[in-house]
Amino acid sequence: EEIRWSTINGMKSAFYPFDARLHIINEIIKPAYARLLPD
Repeated sequence: EEIRWSTINGMKSAFYPFDARLHIINEIIKPAYARLLPD
């Protein structure tokens, strides 16, 4: 769980356009962790 939040926070801090960061977080990172770490 800590790695998940660290990954998301790192992406939030990246030097990349805001909309692109949100897309990567919501469409790539979160779904990948949902498959790896189901609740």
